[in-house]
Amino acid sequence: MTDIIHDSGGASPPTQQALSPHSSTSDEDDDVPLGKIFGDMPATPSRQQRKTAPSLSDEHKSVLLTVFQPEISTGKLLTMQEVRAKMRDSHVLRIYVVQPDFVKRVADFVHYNTNATRQIQLTTFPDLDPDDSVASFSNNSGLRKVWSPHDVAVIEAKFKDLKKVPPKGKILTKFRQDPVLSHILERKGQNRCYEKVKTLLRRQ
Repeated sequence: MTDIIHDSGGASPPTQQALSPHSSTSDEDDDVPLGKIFGDMPATPSRQQRKTAPSLSDEHKSVLLTVFQPEISTGKLLTMQEVRAKMRDSHVLRIYVVQPDFVKRVADFVHYNTNATRQIQLTTFPDLDPDDSVASFSNNSGLRKVWSPHDVAVIEAKFKDLKKVPPKGKILTKFRQDPVLSHILERKGQNRCYEKVKTLLRRQ
């Protein structure tokens, strides 16, 4: 890059007088990222990222089953605003709050599972008031014993490289440290998660 040399005794160019005290006249500043000048700025999704929301994966659905478990298990329907608010509280889901299509997919998934609960409530407790049915169903149902296919798919993917069953402590440590498996652990408990891994690995 060619250096620009000014006469030592000449007056400064008008453009230099207009520069603030914190400005630099070095051409090298053109190559300095703005983040270096203004400090680290949080990354925000681009317009394209906001438009192209991803489909719900098994990992997304496993997290959703935990985040929205109180509503799904009791058949409580949520508004779109309530769905978005709960997503914002989840460290896994909050990055998708700015994507309307993704939020809509989440709401549809939650509503589908909630409606399934409500349908079973009506079948199991036909003579009860809907509000009483919700309370009775959530306390007495055996749905917690059923493994979601999304949970099973996630566990299989996370442990697929293992050839034999590791010690229980190592399995539970992996569940606690993984951001998705930790949701399954919260919902299913230590013993059921350990037994599920054992069963899946022995089938291989």
